[in-house]
Order: sequence, then structure tokens, then C-alpha cells
Amino acid sequence: MKWEKTSEIPVETKFVNGAWNMEWNGKEFYICNYNTLLCPVGLGDTEQEAFESMLRNIEAYEQKLKDIRSEIQEHLAELKGENHD
Repeated sequence: MKWEKTSEIPVETKFVNGAWNMEWNGKEFYICNYNTLLCPVGLGDTEQEAFESMLRNIEAYEQKLKDIRSEIQEHLAELKGENHD
């Protein structure tokens, strides 16, 4: 991942990389991925349609989590100096 510094306050530094957000307060890091901030919901004209919609949204959310897990594993390998080429 390549980080772009977006702001720097005397005690806090923020970085972004696409959907990724990382903040450093001088003591610890806070990391989040904006693609997972909203939980899956279901919408529909009937109860059944709403639940079916929710199942589809859960599947999409699960794929986002898999993609994020893969990105994290790749980045951790980079941080550890591992080369997967």
C-alpha cells in the first residue's frame, strides 16, 4: 500500500489509500476500511424480498471482507520484508 499524508496535527497524523484510512496519534495506530463501515441491510416491498435482498447484501459484504483480508495479508508480508513475486 502506498499512503498519502492528508493532514498532520501536532499529535495526530492521518493517511489515506483509496478506501483505507490510517491515523497515528503519537501512541497508537487506528486503521479502518470505508468499504465495511455500513452493515448489510435488506430492502423490499415484502418481508421475503427484504430478507432475500439482505442475503445478497451479506454475500457482497463477505466478498469485501475477503478482499480486505487479502490486502491486509499482502501488506503485512511487505512490512515483514517478505517477497511473493
